[in-house]
Amino acid sequence: MPECLTCDNVPCVADETQQTVRTHLNHVLGSEPFRRSPRCREFLQYVVEQTLDGRADLLKERSIGLVLFGRKADYETADDSIVRVRANEVRKRLALYYQRTTASGVQFDLSVGSYVPQITVHETALDTIPNRAVPGTGSAILSSQPDLGRRRYVGGDRRDRIGILVGARPGDAGG
Repeated sequence: MPECLTCDNVPCVADETQQTVRTHLNHVLGSEPFRRSPRCREFLQYVVEQTLDGRADLLKERSIGLVLFGRKADYETADDSIVRVRANEVRKRLALYYQRTTASGVQFDLSVGSYVPQITVHETALDTIPNRAVPGTGSAILSSQPDLGRRRYVGGDRRDRIGILVGARPGDAGG
């Protein structure tokens, strides 16, 4: 059964799972849909890394514009659509990547209206993770969730929700 990674209502991902996700990220970034677009590669890498590092709350249009695109702090997001345009391009490239690629143990989804990627780790990817406990805490990071046929999210506002679904079988919702 798929389970969500959460620790005290914040995404908490074991080092082994993070490594699995980062390995998949590197594969996606080197793939044909992303190879010729350095801006799309930077965008996807930035949002995935921020999410894995527990800083998904920083993934707002303005902050991405400042960090990735060098915009000034007072730039008008209504007049400058660079972040929205790039996010849309990344969504298209991810769709193309997953169309062309056989089933993967990890999948990224960047929902419309959000810059926080939903990261799904399938059972096939978990076979290589020997220990799913949070290092130094002695507590497991996997917690059973009811209603696991769908992705479960952590966070408040829907646009800010973080979904890291672990143990999903390919074909499950979100996978």
